[in-house]
Amino acid sequence: MIAMNLFEDKPLRLVPVAQRGFTLIEVTVALVIFTLAVLIAARMQGNAVRSLKRTGETSMAMNLAVSTLESLRVEMAFDDIDGTGPNIYYDRFGYGYDEFEEPDEDDRLNAANSKYMVRWNATTGDYYVDVNVAVYWNAGGVGAPVVPSEAKYKVRTVNTRIINREVFRR
Repeated sequence: MIAMNLFEDKPLRLVPVAQRGFTLIEVTVALVIFTLAVLIAARMQGNAVRSLKRTGETSMAMNLAVSTLESLRVEMAFDDIDGTGPNIYYDRFGYGYDEFEEPDEDDRLNAANSKYMVRWNATTGDYYVDVNVAVYWNAGGVGAPVVPSEAKYKVRTVNTRIINREVFRR
C-alpha cells in the first residue's frame, strides 16, 4: 500500500503491523515492571544483610555463653560457684572488660564501649551446681545493656550442671 506524502513528492510507504516498534504505553509498562523488580530485589538484599548481621551477633553471644561456662568449670573452685555472678562486658569481637558486682558509673562506661553483657546464675545442690548463663545485647551503635531489662536481644539461656568431683574421689 502506498500513500503520498503531503510535503514531498515521494510516495510514503506504510509499514506492515508485524514490523512496527513498541508504543509509548508498552515501553512505560515495561519500565514500571522493571523498576518494581529492581526495588523488590534491593529490599530483599537489605533484609538478607540484616539477617546475616543478626546471625553473627547470635553466634558470638552463644560463643560467649559457652566460654563463660567453660571458664566457670575450669577456673573457679566448686565451692565458689554460687549465686549470681558479676556482669561481664565484651566488645563486638569478644574481648572482655572489667567485672563489677553492682551496676555503677564504671559499669555504664564499660557498657557504652561494649556490645554484650554476660550474666551467670548458679544454684547449688548436694554434689552439683546448676549454672545458667545468659547473654544480652543491643543492636546498632547502642552499647551493651547494664541490666537485662535494657537489652533488645537475649540469647537463650545456656544451662549446665557442674559435678563436684571431690565427692566421687573419696
